[in-house]
Parts: sequence; C-alpha cells; structure tokens
Amino acid sequence: MRTAVSILSLSLLVGYIGYDNRQMLADEAKFLFSNPAEKVLNANLEEKTTIFTYEHEIFGRAILYAGTEPEYGLRHILARHSNKYFVNYKDKNKNTLFPDEFTAKDIVLGLKDFYENCVDIGLYNRRTERNMVYIGFMKLKKKRIKSLLVVRRETREIVTFYPFNEVREEEIWRELGIEQRKFHYD
Repeated sequence: MRTAVSILSLSLLVGYIGYDNRQMLADEAKFLFSNPAEKVLNANLEEKTTIFTYEHEIFGRAILYAGTEPEYGLRHILARHSNKYFVNYKDKNKNTLFPDEFTAKDIVLGLKDFYENCVDIGLYNRRTERNMVYIGFMKLKKKRIKSLLVVRRETREIVTFYPFNEVREEEIWRELGIEQRKFHYD
C-alpha cells in the first residue's frame, strides 16, 4: 500500500510539473482520496463543514458547505438536482437535474469553472437583499452546460446550483422577474 501511494504521489508530481493547467490538476488531487458525495452522505457531518471555497475577482468568495436538505449547500444540490445520491428525495425540478454520469466531484469542480466565468443578474440582485443570483456556463466532461447559482448575500454560502435547459429557462426568468431578452448567450 505504501509503495502504491509513493508511486501515485510521484506520478502526480511529475504530471504536475509537466502539465500546462496545474490548477486543474491540484483541484482534482483534492478529491483523490475524498469523495464529496460520501462526505455529505455521512449523517454525522456538520452542516457548516466546508466542501470547497470559490473565488471571483469581482464577486469575491463563495463557500460550498455540506449544508442541509432542503435548505442549502451540497446536500441540497445532490438531493434536489441529482437523482444519484439521495434515493429517498424526489428531484425538485424535473428538468434541472445533473445527468447521471456526473459525480459530486464533477459538480463541485464544475461549479469552480462556472464561478470563475459567471455574471450576476444585476436587475434582480439590486432588488433583493437576501440572495445573489449568477448565470453562466460550466464545463463538465467536455460538455458546456448553462447553469444558475444562488449565493446568500451576507454569508456567501452557496444555496443551490443547477443546470437549466430551454424548457425551464422561461420559468426561471419569470421567477426572477426579468425579461429573458436582456441576456444573450453565445
């Protein structure tokens, strides 16, 4: 076992030195021995346990906690927007599920990609005091997925995060009180 860990560590070090995108490799390594889904499925895990912290040069920090279901955090995201981990919950929005092939790790790292490149919904965010809403795209397994992120304004806790498709898009804009034509995607 110790030899295998040493070989794996050496391989990672060599890969890290020669790899162009070192940050992606470092992010992947964070979950090499720790699966975020297994972590949040542990009933004894405190809701304020940090799963990942995201940074944005304009929007600042956003923190993904283990959270609670149905309130916020990774437990909420996995229970309500994925049908893979919490079999006793019905998905909240039938058309906003992460596809089955995505793991909790993919979602956590996809959220990182999303948060670095998202935009806030200025009109909505100026009218609300509780949450900030961001839209953009994440890349998961070479797929580009339009997504929506909700973060508590004061604490910077991630409330929810999910992909949305054309069928649900109008409902989301209506819920946010925004005319869809104000935002354009390439």
